[in-house]
Amino acid sequence: DDATFSPLINIPRKHFGLRGEAAGTFAGAGIDANMLPFVDDLDLRTLCEKKHANVVLVDHNKLANSQSFLAPYVVGIIDHHKDDQQYVSSCKFRQIETVGSCCSLVAHQVLKEAPEILTQEIATLLTSAILLDTSNMDPNIAKGTAKDKDALEQLEKAGGIKSNGYSRLYSKLMEERMDISNLSSAELLIKDTKYGGISEKRFAIASIPLRLKDWIDKDSKLLESWAQFSLEENLDALIVMTSFTMEEKNFCRELVIFGINTPPQDKKDKE
Repeated sequence: DDATFSPLINIPRKHFGLRGEAAGTFAGAGIDANMLPFVDDLDLRTLCEKKHANVVLVDHNKLANSQSFLAPYVVGIIDHHKDDQQYVSSCKFRQIETVGSCCSLVAHQVLKEAPEILTQEIATLLTSAILLDTSNMDPNIAKGTAKDKDALEQLEKAGGIKSNGYSRLYSKLMEERMDISNLSSAELLIKDTKYGGISEKRFAIASIPLRLKDWIDKDSKLLESWAQFSLEENLDALIVMTSFTMEEKNFCRELVIFGINTPPQDKKDKE
C-alpha cells in the first residue's frame, strides 16, 4: 500500500521529439512530457538492485537484450502482442490479450482497479493512443476489437474525448506522425524503429513514412547513413520498411534489407 509507482518512457529523452504524434498526444492531453522520466534519466540496474524496484512491462512482454538484467524484477505484464511466455514464475499478473491497442487493456485495468485516478487528462491520453493504434476504429482496416470500442466508450464517460471528435483528433495526430520534413536520415532511422535478435544476430526494423525514391532524392548519401546507423547500433542487418500513399490513394509499402560486411575483430572491439 505504501509503494510508489512511476511511468517510465522506454526511449532516450532526445528521441521523444522525433515522434510527432506522441508529443502531440501528450500536449493535447495537457500533460508536460518533460516532467516524465525517460530511460536514460535513470540507472535502472542500480535502482532495481539497491532500491528493490519492481517492473511492469507495458506494450511488450519480452525484454530487449539490452535490458535483460531486469528479468528478475518483472512482476507484471500488460500487452497485446503474441505471448512469448516469459517471466511466468515472477509475475503477479500477466494480462496479455489480442486487441488493437494496449491502452485499451490499460484503460480497463484502471477502470476496474482504481477508477479514481482516471482524470480527464489520462482519459484523453489513452483515447488518443487507442485511436492511433486502431486507425480510428476504421472497419475497413479492422484493427479495432470490441474491447477497444468498449474502452473508448468508458473513457468518454470518464471525461475523455467525445466520439464526435475522434476523426478530427485522429487526423491531427496522423499529420503530426507523418510530418518528417525537418528530419535527417539519422533521425528518421531512430524515429520508429524496433530492435530484435536471432541467436547472436542483431537487427533493427525502421518504419519510414516515405517512398524510397523520395528518400534517395532527399539524401544523396542515404547508403552511408544506413551504414553509419548499422555500425552505431551494432547491427547485422537493417530492415527498412517504407509506407506511403500514391496519388491514386493506394497504400503502398517497400521493404529493403541492408547489411554491411564487418570484420569479426572490428565487431568484437565495438562490443
